[in-house]
Amino acid sequence: MKTFILDGYQFKTRNDAFEYLNSVFQFPDYFGKNLDSLWDVLSDLKDIRIEIINARQIPKHLQGYGLKILDIFGDLNGYRGVEVEMLW
Repeated sequence: MKTFILDGYQFKTRNDAFEYLNSVFQFPDYFGKNLDSLWDVLSDLKDIRIEIINARQIPKHLQGYGLKILDIFGDLNGYRGVEVEMLW
């Protein structure tokens, strides 16, 4: 099982967040840098583990939008063998 580690400190702006996620996961070219597209590309993954360290920094920097990003990862947990752990 491949592990991806995300650092909440990298989510300073929406653009920074999507650029960072793309650099970590190497999303396909059709990735649209929005929440719907984020779900689409993440839900295609299977049998992986994602650790989000400093997770509280995401809503701290992005307010409600950051919570929506965390919700996507929360919904992803358990989907197609994906494990997500958020470390606050």
